[in-house]
Amino acid sequence: MSGHPKTLRDFALTEVLSLPASFGAISLGEVFSSAMCVNNESNIDIMGVQLKIEMQTATTKIPLAELGGPQQQLSPNEALETVASHEIKEVSA
Repeated sequence: MSGHPKTLRDFALTEVLSLPASFGAISLGEVFSSAMCVNNESNIDIMGVQLKIEMQTATTKIPLAELGGPQQQLSPNEALETVASHEIKEVSA
């Protein structure tokens, strides 16, 4: 279909979505868990869907999950979803 966006890059949204820097309190030793989901609520197929989850601490960036990629297609009403968890092992400054 001509004129319809085919990838996230074609939409007015940013390609990188992130939680606010301060979204709540979590203590050392607790486990951070978050459900992540990318939904295709359009009526066309979307190509190149990728969900990459990283946690950035004061000293490092930790990969938690990576799904999809350049060949990943989401048909209308399909979703790409996962639950990412990570034990907090360092105190943020």
